[in-house]
Amino acid sequence: MYFKEGHRPSDFLVLVLAIACVPVAKIALMYWEYRLRWPLAPLIESLALLLALGAAAWAASYFPGSWVKKLCRIAAVGVWSCLAYLIVAFVPGCMWAPACL
Repeated sequence: MYFKEGHRPSDFLVLVLAIACVPVAKIALMYWEYRLRWPLAPLIESLALLLALGAAAWAASYFPGSWVKKLCRIAAVGVWSCLAYLIVAFVPGCMWAPACL
């Protein structure tokens, strides 16, 4: 099996961006609120997470393939982002080092 066939060298970085976009944004917002003690309006937090989800969807659509494959990738990244958001939001904040430093 040839894994490098048809892939650019930056594909791995784009995949990492798609996977980490929403959880990293949520952890950064938690750090902003709890460590820096600068309150965020709920609209700002929602907008930041929506932008992170949009960036994750864009990164998922970066890979070559048909539009059906791209939609499946975007859906998979969307489901992962929702699960990662729930994990980050409901596991106590001190599990995530930046929120407690």
